[in-house]
Amino acid sequence: MAAEPPAWGVQYTLTLPSEDTALAAAAELSGMGHRLTAVRVHGHFRFVPSSFWYGSPSMDPELEGWWQVFSLAVHSGYERGALEPFLRGERMRVAQVARDHGGFQQGCGEGHAATLEGVFTRDGLVHDRPGAQVPLPSPLPEDPARPPAGPPWAGRRSR
Repeated sequence: MAAEPPAWGVQYTLTLPSEDTALAAAAELSGMGHRLTAVRVHGHFRFVPSSFWYGSPSMDPELEGWWQVFSLAVHSGYERGALEPFLRGERMRVAQVARDHGGFQQGCGEGHAATLEGVFTRDGLVHDRPGAQVPLPSPLPEDPARPPAGPPWAGRRSR
């Protein structure tokens, strides 16, 4: 009998114009099933004395005064490859949450859920839902059919 694949995690980063909009976006992500959500001022490590970045100028001065939401979504029961079409849609859905609150999605990272949960920085933690998982549709979406092949490339012509 084959072992079940390890749970997969995706950590998202959203950047929003105020603490209130960041808290609202964090609540929405938690409601979508994200396990951990934290809200911190943009570039927060610049204000932590034990951080390498302490006291350094912002690398994004145009975002001075903005806030960030960090969240961890966990998915289990499938190998990573089978989750790809679903995760593509999730990235768009999370980006829409940021846009709905006046901000943008700054990025995401993936890995085994246990690893990501262990290294998740809990400064500013506003929602901690142990065991929470983003519900997966059944059946999982499939990759769309590939379009028909285009004409072969003729290469560069000499003159």
